[in-house]
Amino acid sequence: MTTMLREYRGDGHNAILVAHGIGGTEAHVMLAVSAGMRPEEFGRIHHLPKAQLSAGLEPIAAAIN
Repeated sequence: MTTMLREYRGDGHNAILVAHGIGGTEAHVMLAVSAGMRPEEFGRIHHLPKAQLSAGLEPIAAAIN
């Protein structure tokens, strides 16, 4: 859904993510995982401190379980 909105409405995907309480770090974690990558290796977030990256992983793990 967010891909379709991004292509059709520009930044509409950001509005959807924010409406669902998904921040930037969490969004990049989801993108990394959907691309088959470990979030720690994903170029846009690999530089984050471990604590911040872990905080971004927690909501995603909770949503999956």
